[in-house]
Amino acid sequence: MDSPDVVVVGGGIAGLAVAAECAKATRRVLLLEAASELGGRARTTVHEGYHLNLGPRALYRGRGLRLLHRQGVRPTGGAPAHGLVLLDGELHRGFLDTAGLLSTPLLSLRERASLVTLLAGVGPTRGLAGRSALDWLTGCLPSSRAVAVAATIARVASYVPALDAISADAVAEHLRLARRGVRYIDGGWGELVGALSRAARRSGAQIRTGSRVVAVEPGRQRVRVRLRAGELTASCVVLAGLTPREVGRLLSADDTPAEAVGPGQTASCLDVALARLPRPGQPFVVGLDEPVYLSVHSVSARLAPDGGAVIHVLRYHDQGGSRESGYRAELERLLDNVQPGWRDVLVQARFLPRMNVCGPLPQPAMSGLAGRPATVAADRPGLFLAGDWIGPSGLLLEASLASAQQAARAALRRLAS
Repeated sequence: MDSPDVVVVGGGIAGLAVAAECAKATRRVLLLEAASELGGRARTTVHEGYHLNLGPRALYRGRGLRLLHRQGVRPTGGAPAHGLVLLDGELHRGFLDTAGLLSTPLLSLRERASLVTLLAGVGPTRGLAGRSALDWLTGCLPSSRAVAVAATIARVASYVPALDAISADAVAEHLRLARRGVRYIDGGWGELVGALSRAARRSGAQIRTGSRVVAVEPGRQRVRVRLRAGELTASCVVLAGLTPREVGRLLSADDTPAEAVGPGQTASCLDVALARLPRPGQPFVVGLDEPVYLSVHSVSARLAPDGGAVIHVLRYHDQGGSRESGYRAELERLLDNVQPGWRDVLVQARFLPRMNVCGPLPQPAMSGLAGRPATVAADRPGLFLAGDWIGPSGLLLEASLASAQQAARAALRRLAS
């Protein structure tokens, strides 16, 4: 494609969604992905019939799902099984669903009532953007134990362990979204990647892997895209799913749209395939006093051969933490506690010491969600951004898909003008 209307840089879910949206409007679209395969953090590996995501992934029933449906992508799967809570090394009845919250012995009647009221009543987030999520929860709940439980629920939903580092409007919006339902996806998130890439190609988009972009030079009429081998120009360029550092490198400028954002969120993950599940009655555990998580995703989604199991175990990182190499032993001990005998039926184990979970968080000091960089790059004609740290809506996949749709619409408006 010598003269595309739109070049999308990045072949993760955000980039594929942008390409599909623009191509559906009959525009000439070229997507460039540096890696040898599409998907980014949404890749799924398959080993002897076991489908392992890069750490635990869940799909919410929100705006992102509606955009997927618009492209003909209709993922199937089931809701996570809720189970136990780890406290002081002991397993207790869980509280991540309403029934568990109302019956857990870890909370008093007053604490249960306040939490149910808070979670059921999460509504408009006006006034929360300038407060941290921790400050918001502390002001709403009657005890430190109730705050710890609410923080654990928020951590599982958002992947963020330090709620003083994220704005309350972002967490409240995500908790409201979680109430609509969550699902694990049959076949893993690679199914989303494959379905979106097929939708983009059906509409005429060209997709090239192994194509590393080294520089992007915005211009009033055309945007120049320099690759390792050659260059091209386009009316619009969308940088999709890139980190702030990658955006800055491509633009070769100090004042990039990412300049005001903070660090992203990371975690250590242990992805495990088992020939069978030693204790089927313990499919889910979350730590109350430690930022850990374990879920048997294959209980809810088709991810393993008959009788087999796929488990994702995760340790959330505090921002600035540096002990990642020691977390594998901690995650294996958690498996020993919850699924004793798992080593005897192990098919595969993969440890990811420092996985990028999401981009920079919405911060209270930067007006929360509204303070994130916009999809339209100011003073850079023809340049647009998409990703989980872009735009005023959502976290994680919701933010990626919402900003992808906004970037695609902005690019189409430029082309039509």
